[in-house]
Amino acid sequence: TELEFSTLNVIANEYFSKIKRRYENANLIIKVKKRGKKKINYSIHLRLNLPSIKIFTSSDDWDFKRTIHKAFVKLEKEFLHKFKIEGKSRELKKPNRE
Repeated sequence: TELEFSTLNVIANEYFSKIKRRYENANLIIKVKKRGKKKINYSIHLRLNLPSIKIFTSSDDWDFKRTIHKAFVKLEKEFLHKFKIEGKSRELKKPNRE
């Protein structure tokens, strides 16, 4: 529906802007699948294409917003893990020359 599409667009732009700060030429592909008739189960698949690697994540849940957030949190964790950004200081230390 239009409400789900607009919700997805707002949340995806919020998370993707964080990734775009580090890599300008990153592409994000989002696939949403609905399962069930009376009660709908949402399944979201994300694929982040970077020049050097591709990252895939997916999440499924009964609540649409929660499913989107879960998928993007997984994507952020995988992104940080691939580039080993977590836990490192931003400054490069100069070697001691004596």
